Amino acid sequence: MTRGPAWVALLPVLVVGTLSEGARRLPEFATQRGAWTTQSHLNRHYLERGMVLSQRCLADLRQGRPTLPAASTLYFAALPAAMAFQSADGPLIRWAYRDSSLRSYYLTRFRMDAVRRGPVFFFQMSQGHVIEITGPDSLEHIGLGLVTSEAPEPAREVMTLAYRHRPVSSNAYRAAWAAAACGDTAERNGWLERAEVRLDPGPAPEVPVALARVTAGDTTEAIALMSGAVRAHGLDPGSHALLADLLFLRHQLNAGTIEAYAARLLAPQEPSMWRRWGMVEMVRNAHDPAAKALERYLELAGPAGREDQEALSTLAKLRRELPGGDLAQRAIQKIER
Repeated sequence: MTRGPAWVALLPVLVVGTLSEGARRLPEFATQRGAWTTQSHLNRHYLERGMVLSQRCLADLRQGRPTLPAASTLYFAALPAAMAFQSADGPLIRWAYRDSSLRSYYLTRFRMDAVRRGPVFFFQMSQGHVIEITGPDSLEHIGLGLVTSEAPEPAREVMTLAYRHRPVSSNAYRAAWAAAACGDTAERNGWLERAEVRLDPGPAPEVPVALARVTAGDTTEAIALMSGAVRAHGLDPGSHALLADLLFLRHQLNAGTIEAYAARLLAPQEPSMWRRWGMVEMVRNAHDPAAKALERYLELAGPAGREDQEALSTLAKLRRELPGGDLAQRAIQKIER
């Protein structure tokens, strides 16, 4: 029987409960339509529900931002499909604020041109209300949301903007993997060099040492070893995968997400990369991409995947939360109240 790489030995620790614990400390964010998305036929109830939600969102927006600077651009995430709040380039926003210079789009339409045009604001739908995404690290959170929603082009733009606001190595590192997802190897390498990461494909000799430290119960030292390994061997998928699992063990979901992303991008034919990535997307509420990632894992894993009860049960639950599923319909009813 063929043996997998040494770092695969740690994969059983990547369980839904471990990830979910870290997710509870994250601000709610997803660029995909949420669990309340519906596939119902266009009828009176559907239209009325959309109008009520739109009125509520507009009231939230006006309360949070009574005025907007001229030439502002607003971006919205996680809006239910049942509402027509955001359409085209924002006629509703221009009407509400009586300003023809305003524009609005879905977050997945973000481009750097908007920043050059004027002020930019970001909003998301959360528990039936529109809230503004703010804070010193808001761009980093937005970029991660776009990454897990499989929107690499806007993720690259947002992470580039985040680096301009805070030119630190961690933002350069995130921008590198967003560029990699866009297929731009040269840009990826440039960002990695800016983040002081060597373009070495490995395998990293630190991996067996780190696994030994985990066996001895010293996760802190193992993380330190692998953090150094991914900078010395930045193109080694095994190093990124092992570091991701170690970070998830310590409930460091943001950092672990980027490492899992890097591992998946560097070794897209390795089944475990898609399993890990599907779990990450699930806890970040990107349910449709999560289902697709787990389906890809099962396809690549073959017979072994058909025996993976955790992955199979997670995929089944995700399908219930997608359009037409019973959990999606319950969420619609909840958000209407």
